[in-house]
Amino acid sequence: MDHQVQNERRKGFGSDLNISYGSYNSVNGSATASYGTDKYDGIVGFAYKRSDVPESGNGKQITDIYPGTNPNRYRANTIDSKAYEIFTGWSKFGFNPTENSRTEISYSYQDAEHVLYPYLKMDADYDKTHLLNWNYKIENVSPLVRELKLQAYWDRVGHLMDDRLRFSSTTSPRYYSMQTDARTQDRGQGAGHSGSRPGNTKGGWIIRTATGCADLRGMYTMANPFTPVNMIPDVFVDNFGMFTEYNLPLSGQFDV
Repeated sequence: MDHQVQNERRKGFGSDLNISYGSYNSVNGSATASYGTDKYDGIVGFAYKRSDVPESGNGKQITDIYPGTNPNRYRANTIDSKAYEIFTGWSKFGFNPTENSRTEISYSYQDAEHVLYPYLKMDADYDKTHLLNWNYKIENVSPLVRELKLQAYWDRVGHLMDDRLRFSSTTSPRYYSMQTDARTQDRGQGAGHSGSRPGNTKGGWIIRTATGCADLRGMYTMANPFTPVNMIPDVFVDNFGMFTEYNLPLSGQFDV
């Protein structure tokens, strides 16, 4: 089985370290540590990325694209600020209950700080993302069922933008004159199974089902006066899907 091969590669302790440096003081680094046995395995990791403001083909910084009278232009002390700074951490644990089954649970978190959007009127103060996923797979369930899969997931994103770095905020009594605070959360589960045609042929069928629920919220605030406006007034979305497929070879040998 595929996961048995992967476990062979992960046996014992393992680690990996990568770092690179590029133009505009860009730094990309990551580190991982793992441990595995025949029965279980796990991995943890961390990554960091940052960069100063890059330049366009004419040699001007991409934050210096607005005319001197445009309210969207960056303040003099923010034109040379960081373009982005991103911290990411993740972990995954896997367990093999039997020789033909495997379950995994993983979690990752990303915190993107100070992300510039020169083509918009605001920049991101932060983007915070949580991702949680669990899956279970069992193979060779019966002569007609080759594989059974189960999955459940949850994710959440927080996104805050404002114009504190732009000239449009200089006339405001606060540190910003416009702000967008968006939140979204999504969760769901799925199941699927695949089977063989009678006679041990290469053809077979696949069925997948999935259900989910999403919660979307967005608040926009602008000066004169500072009145919050619901851009996305707490929207809930429920979904259900089903997919089926049947494969039948038209030529060639049928024996596995």
